[in-house]
Amino acid sequence: MHIGNQQGYHQIRKKADEVIAKIAAIGSVQKSSGAAIKAAEDAYNSLNAEQKKLVTNYKVLTEARAAYEMLASVPKKGSKHTVGKYRYQVTKSAAKGGTVQLLNPVRKTMKKAAIPAKIQLNDYTYEVTSIAAKAFQKNKKLTAVTIEKNVREIGKQTFAGCSKLKSITIKTTKLKRILSAKTP
Repeated sequence: MHIGNQQGYHQIRKKADEVIAKIAAIGSVQKSSGAAIKAAEDAYNSLNAEQKKLVTNYKVLTEARAAYEMLASVPKKGSKHTVGKYRYQVTKSAAKGGTVQLLNPVRKTMKKAAIPAKIQLNDYTYEVTSIAAKAFQKNKKLTAVTIEKNVREIGKQTFAGCSKLKSITIKTTKLKRILSAKTP
């Protein structure tokens, strides 16, 4: 390699290494990571095609952007999320006043279920306002359920086939409907 070519390569390599360092500096993605991600993206976009080929951690940058978008965004209506021991579906999407429905437990082997009043999704608080039909159906080990204060509706056959279920404690005063097989 000629000296002129070596200097050119080092110049190309230096700019790529600067971008690699900016991407590495992002670290664990938090809500405060936006500026670092943007700086790394801008630095990457300023590279020419040859320099971009030298950036070995570009995938880390694209994954950081995707993770940041998930953190920063309000969960959409209909989106499903696992939080703790349960799966939920967003029924009302909002930065304030959002609601979710408990779909089912992650495992059908729990002995005691505690339906929370609220959950956190992407740093937003959502009220748990309903329990889906058949949510706990055929959980043969379930013995006790506690339903916290925001639940307004319990779906059809939610506890059908829970042969060991001995007690359901309802702490909500907002409960409007418990759907049965005959409820339209």
